[in-house]
Amino acid sequence: MIHPRQLNPLDSRMRRVLIQLSLISAIPAATYDRTAGSDDDPLGRRPPGDYGYDEYARWYGPPFSDQLPLHGLPQCVTDRDREDCIQAAEKELAHLRRHEPADLERVETHDQTRERMLRETEGWSLQDVAQSSWRVSVTIMRRARIAAGRDPETGLTVHHDDTPGIDLASRAQQLKQQGMSLRQIALVLSVHKFQVQRLLNRAA
Repeated sequence: MIHPRQLNPLDSRMRRVLIQLSLISAIPAATYDRTAGSDDDPLGRRPPGDYGYDEYARWYGPPFSDQLPLHGLPQCVTDRDREDCIQAAEKELAHLRRHEPADLERVETHDQTRERMLRETEGWSLQDVAQSSWRVSVTIMRRARIAAGRDPETGLTVHHDDTPGIDLASRAQQLKQQGMSLRQIALVLSVHKFQVQRLLNRAA
């Protein structure tokens, strides 16, 4: 597999389009005309996310596909051929998503998706997130929230108590009386939850 950084500008542009095509949900084939397309649409109408990605990858050729194109199209040989393929794929995607091709530059990274998920699920329980369209397990979501400095149960940002000379045992006892769990207290005090238990035992 070729790393994205090794791709030339045309290949990188095509990769972004193919990623977007692969994310589009398939539409029943009966809603499309499966006959050959016109000059403006050489691939014809077909279910997006079903055949679209594979056909454009074949048309473009390496590094995305070594298989021959469908519909009798020649595989791209020159940069002009690849440019034509990319423009056709961008036009197809713009039609399917009703966005301008310029929007393709804004492909969300994994980190951006995680940040958006954490932001949009603030205040949600772990079970609510798992049953939502995010479909993230309780374990993974808890780890993501902790790594981001958020309360693992509610997803709200935890404000760490870094007051100089603070008595951790007294502070832990105070937070416990406010109804915080051991994990929540550990996040506030920036200590392990097992240490929180020892602090509470000392303050008792």
